Amino acid sequence: MRAGQAFCSHILIDGPNALPRFRNKLERDYQVTLPRADADITQLNVDDVRELFRIFLTFIKANLNGQTKLRINASWASQEIFVTSFSGMTLPGVIYKQADLAAELTKLAERFGVKTAPVYRSVDQNSTIPLETIVDGDLQDRIRSLYNRDFISFGFSAWSN
Repeated sequence: MRAGQAFCSHILIDGPNALPRFRNKLERDYQVTLPRADADITQLNVDDVRELFRIFLTFIKANLNGQTKLRINASWASQEIFVTSFSGMTLPGVIYKQADLAAELTKLAERFGVKTAPVYRSVDQNSTIPLETIVDGDLQDRIRSLYNRDFISFGFSAWSN
């Protein structure tokens, strides 16, 4: 889930991958306090993180609809927009679904004579916050609403927890 990974990597944690302008915008315009250090994160419970993610999704909606002065960040941009953008230069030969990447990476390696394929590791596995603990029905609906064209174009299904 792109929005969840973006939230965990760039917004929730004030680390090397944080996006300060976006964090500041959330704190200023949505009246939230985001963690500044790892110790602050341990003070948050599941409901706190869920609410921060809900607010982040509200921000993404405004951002994707051009209602903020900040650029749309690639980490939460619609995948349909990506494909449409680069297909103006060249059409993709194939598009893989995340669920199929581990098997397809092995096939690609074999096809090009690579003896040992890199091990695929889902971005969800890199997350510091297990998304399945915070995503509820309301968040599912919000995510579906934000990325409806991706769901339709790429056959995405609801997050299963």
